[in-house]
Amino acid sequence: MSDPFILCNDDFFVMHGPTEVPGAAPRARVRGRAARASGECLRGMRLGELGHPDLRSYELHVPMTIDKTKMLRALDLGSRLDVVHIDPDLGTDQAPDIADAGNGLIAVEEDGASVLTGLTVGPVEVTVITHVSEPPFHEGDWDEVVETSFVSTTGSALVTSWEDGEAEDLPDLAPNGPGSYRVRVHARGRDEGRAKDSLGPDDDPVEAYLLQAWPAPAAEERIIRQTDQVGDEWRQL
Repeated sequence: MSDPFILCNDDFFVMHGPTEVPGAAPRARVRGRAARASGECLRGMRLGELGHPDLRSYELHVPMTIDKTKMLRALDLGSRLDVVHIDPDLGTDQAPDIADAGNGLIAVEEDGASVLTGLTVGPVEVTVITHVSEPPFHEGDWDEVVETSFVSTTGSALVTSWEDGEAEDLPDLAPNGPGSYRVRVHARGRDEGRAKDSLGPDDDPVEAYLLQAWPAPAAEERIIRQTDQVGDEWRQL
């Protein structure tokens, strides 16, 4: 197969606005129609958020020239984009942009946060502990630990997953209602999760997360520990 090669398929999603169609007549032009994805469409197009948060969809329905190296890199990244959300009322479709997780673990915006996992699909162990003030560092063999601020305008911040929705058995991370909070995210086992890629619903989790939250004024992000390969790859993007 040549490199680059021409791919003939049905729908194509391009992340920037091309003016010419590869392989078409020189005067052929493409008019872009901006479209925000939602639901399963957003999940399927999540790769566009890696550097392209204002996702636009160009449905070309024509052959496209594909660079092998870039395509393999995109497929590799796109296969590992599952996340755990702290998302009160917006729903997972409107969760924070994972491209903003420059620390390799958590992306935060008002009323929501996304925590990056190693698994694409499968169960993870999540523990939530709320405190009245800043707690001491939790001892344990954690691979990654990041502390950051978030604001809850709704007074509710529940852990949510793509597959199962809200985890109603876990405490609310905004126990004092609307206001500013700190959250310290601990992660372990993401590299093992990445290696397995997916687990069944009855499989034992290989990844563990501890979320500690307490009311506090907004402050700078604090990096406590960064050791796993999953986080290192995201920090290099």
